[in-house]
Amino acid sequence: MDNSNTLNGFILLNKPKGINSSNVCIKVREILKAKKAGHAGTLDPNVTGLLIIAINDSTKLMPFLNKLNKEYIGKSKFHKEITLKDLEDTIKKFIGKIKQLPPRKSHVKREERMRNVYDFKILSFNNEKREFTFYVKCEAGTYIRKLIHDIGEKIGGAHMIELSRTKQGPFSIKESITLEKLDKSKIIKDKDILNTLK
Repeated sequence: MDNSNTLNGFILLNKPKGINSSNVCIKVREILKAKKAGHAGTLDPNVTGLLIIAINDSTKLMPFLNKLNKEYIGKSKFHKEITLKDLEDTIKKFIGKIKQLPPRKSHVKREERMRNVYDFKILSFNNEKREFTFYVKCEAGTYIRKLIHDIGEKIGGAHMIELSRTKQGPFSIKESITLEKLDKSKIIKDKDILNTLK
């Protein structure tokens, strides 16, 4: 798929806050002077973190990346006082196969579907501020904001206030670069991406 006349490959980008994934792709295309750029897994404008972007012909490899499990670290606010134990006990009920109805703003059909939450840990808990930070590992297509909302329905309300994607399959935020540091030397070849997936 790679050839010397065409710019192909992947970028592991650390998406900033305040821009949607499609507009990030437009910026990548402009910086690299590429014809095409597509992302593997949408991040909302207010969500930061790892966004895998394919350039030109490498977009044909997207099906291999779209289904990869994802990992996040986030912060949530709960609406009523709750003990750490009660929160942990509630969260346990959302580990494993869960039913999710995609949010109204999503680009997929709004019908209930099964998703797998592999791990969900509370990293810190502050009852005074009514906030907790969390780590979650889940199947592709899981809506974290909706997950927090659904947990909130069991504890008197909760909503997500921060979220960052830290991993997608074997690819980590630690390997990513910012838009400001993006140039052609940061492009990862198709074969290197595919070898990492083996």
